[in-house]
Amino acid sequence: MYGTIEVFEPFHYPPVIGDAYSLIPGCRKFIFQDCRDKYSNIPKLFGFTNVPTSAQ
Repeated sequence: MYGTIEVFEPFHYPPVIGDAYSLIPGCRKFIFQDCRDKYSNIPKLFGFTNVPTSAQ
């Protein structure tokens, strides 16, 4: 399967043909939704899910 990889910061060394890599799921910063839907981990969340923002 081929696709696009979006990284948060640029690579220190640019990837070249033949490089090997491993991908792991990360946090999209949608704390409650990711913990609930992706990881089923609400009991261990310890996050601040109800902090008001200017977007509300």
